[in-house]
Formats: sequence, C-alpha cells, structure tokens
Amino acid sequence: GTTVRPVSLARTGPLAVEALAVGPDGTAWVLAAGGEVLRVDGGQLRTIDRLPGLTDTRVNAAMVDRAGRLW
Repeated sequence: GTTVRPVSLARTGPLAVEALAVGPDGTAWVLAAGGEVLRVDGGQLRTIDRLPGLTDTRVNAAMVDRAGRLW
C-alpha cells in the first residue's frame, strides 16, 4: 500500500504546483511556479534552487525514469 506522511514546508504563502513526479524509490519531486523545485525523500524536504538544464521557469510535466532521473 501507499504511505502518506505530512511534510512541513518552512515557507510563507501558497505553493503553486505545476508538476509532481514520484520516482521508483518513493522520492517525490514537486515543481512549482517560478522554477522552485522541492524534493521529498523519506519525510525530509529539500529545496533545490534550480535544476541544471532548465532554460525556463515554466514546467508543463515531469517524470522520473527507472534510474531515478528527473525529466
């Protein structure tokens, strides 16, 4: 089954999610408006300023391949 655990976001204001992807290891990637990238792994939240290779802050979709790479 699926386990759902709350994660506290240390931020103020709303988070406008543009895409969400979950990898084979259960790591969740949240891509938000303005290019903000959040990684939720084992209940730990990490903010990544910007992913290498992104040329724009708009995201239409996201996926994680079998090797755990975010596309």
